[in-house]
Amino acid sequence: ITVPAGQKKVNEYLFYLEQRYNFHIKFYIIEKARFESAFETRNISVATYFRFLIPELMKETKKVIYLDTDTITNKDLLDLFKTDMKGLFFRGVKNSFNLSDIWAKESKRTYWSRLEKCYGKYINAGVLLMNLDLIREYRIDKEWMLLMDNEFCYQDQDIINMTCSDKIGFIPPKYNCIAYWNDNFLLAFEKEKVFTSEEMKEVITNPVIIHFAGKKPWHSFLSGTLFSAAEWWKYVVDDGSLVD
Repeated sequence: ITVPAGQKKVNEYLFYLEQRYNFHIKFYIIEKARFESAFETRNISVATYFRFLIPELMKETKKVIYLDTDTITNKDLLDLFKTDMKGLFFRGVKNSFNLSDIWAKESKRTYWSRLEKCYGKYINAGVLLMNLDLIREYRIDKEWMLLMDNEFCYQDQDIINMTCSDKIGFIPPKYNCIAYWNDNFLLAFEKEKVFTSEEMKEVITNPVIIHFAGKKPWHSFLSGTLFSAAEWWKYVVDDGSLVD
């Protein structure tokens, strides 16, 4: 397999981190042909669907924490990992689409009837606690693969929510603080009872995982948001290995 020069540089840096911080990195080769017909939108590539293969690729693993690559982890995730998963496929943080006014607008989607059951409990798929044993038992991952060619606005995230809504639990928003949130979002979350005031306080003062969903810090400074691009770049600049 020929590895592109850019990817080779990233791999070298990851191996450097592995040695420096004493942890192990394992790479999985994905057959992209399996995703040829997968729907793409908003410049999000078919790679977003690769998470569907985790139960298949990690056969001996019972539970995992899945993180998007545009996240920053500020604290130990052991407490998150130890969260009870009995009877659940996933745990995640409720998404901003749980807000009534936004859901009303989104109801224009042609597949609204399939999402309606998720109202008030739709999660963001950027940070997930996954019960791989239960997913394999129900073979729900096979259903995900069959739905990839549908034109769902939020792709794999919509698929996960509509197929697993009765077996999804929640984790506090401090585990998936969306960078573009601002004061208006926080007020709306509390008003709509998406999160409690205590959970909102944790988001601001004690974020465990910051997720740069939407605009990316390498494209925009993200002014007026809860977390600016500077939060991302301070890690890049701190270790000159990532800066040419």
